[in-house]
Amino acid sequence: MEKLEERARAICAQDLLAAGCWPTEMQEKIDRLWPVVAREITGGDTDAVFVHMLDMAERQREYDAMCNRRNGGVAGSSFQLIGADQSKPDR
Repeated sequence: MEKLEERARAICAQDLLAAGCWPTEMQEKIDRLWPVVAREITGGDTDAVFVHMLDMAERQREYDAMCNRRNGGVAGSSFQLIGADQSKPDR
């Protein structure tokens, strides 16, 4: 779980930076939203771990809005890029 949290926090930080989050708000938002990223990484397998978070649906909506993933937005979490083929340079 420790490695999952570390990875989720790092991805969340990247997404916050990409969304233009103010540096003064960064740590507070990471603390609030990393469980959403962790759940995405594991495909929902962490639900039992975060069952005590009664506002998980609200956190998910906040994260989706931040990443502009609602209403057909094209932006997404940087987690979606992890599996991308990095072997070929862009041309």
